[in-house]
Amino acid sequence: MGQGLSTKVQQAAVAALSRLLPEDQRPLPLSAVRLAASSSDIVPNNGPTWSSTGSEGCCQAVMVAAAKLVAQLAPHLRVGGDGWATWQATIAAVHPDLGFQPATVMLSAYGSFDGTLGNTADKQPVHYSAFGAAVSEVELDVLTGERRVLATHIMYDCGYSLNPAIDLGQVEGAFVMGLGVVLSEEVTVDDTTGQHLSNSTWTYKIPTPDLIPQQFSVSFLANAPNRTGIMSSKASGEPALMNATSVLMALQQAAAAAVEEVQGLADGSFCGAVVNKGASDEHWRVLPAPATPQRLKGIIGQFSIADALEAALKGPL
Repeated sequence: MGQGLSTKVQQAAVAALSRLLPEDQRPLPLSAVRLAASSSDIVPNNGPTWSSTGSEGCCQAVMVAAAKLVAQLAPHLRVGGDGWATWQATIAAVHPDLGFQPATVMLSAYGSFDGTLGNTADKQPVHYSAFGAAVSEVELDVLTGERRVLATHIMYDCGYSLNPAIDLGQVEGAFVMGLGVVLSEEVTVDDTTGQHLSNSTWTYKIPTPDLIPQQFSVSFLANAPNRTGIMSSKASGEPALMNATSVLMALQQAAAAAVEEVQGLADGSFCGAVVNKGASDEHWRVLPAPATPQRLKGIIGQFSIADALEAALKGPL
């Protein structure tokens, strides 16, 4: 399902199982944990994965199960030369080679996550807010309405990331999905019949490579543990989509500046090199998403570049 769920769950399992080992031998190698595909014959009532919480919930459930195993194995701990040797020796200790004598420890356990953390007497729901900030620079062609994203820089609050490499990809991917929302993906219907008209890639435009920022950087807020989250982390999938609104706002600023510049050329008040000092309120334009070239051109307005240049040439030098 994405989210790097398998990798994060493997890491969570290793972290929890490693608590059996002496501190100087932690953690177990990742190769000590093998993941199987999710199946209803093993977990018949698995929970939903909405709101980008699949990874967090699965990690917590695995850690609950792993804690049970650690508690059962602790009385049989056999310390070896390293973590893996200690683990193997301990597992061997619960399987004495005494003919048909049964094993002394159950080496399987179930864990579940019900949306809360804490002990039975003081459980608290996992509720928190995710924060992010983005700055985008865009370029707008006033003649065609075509647009480019020159640069985007994102700062995202991931708490203590479960896996920074995965969460970085999640933030980038969510932002690109958001670009589709604010730049190109428009749902259209027939006003008379209600028929869905944008029902194929000919009419419904998902993000294309030319919309990706030419400079694109993502960083995580440092030293910001989520004290109410699982392993002090925060979700990184869907929330980061909202950072794409920075591109829409930048295009709105560019469109307003374009309107001011075009009007200035037309009346001769802009001559020679044009210096944009920022659009005034009177030139502000509402720009609904998606900001397609047609919509951008519509709010800038039609004008004759020849007439504008002629007016500019007649102005004072």
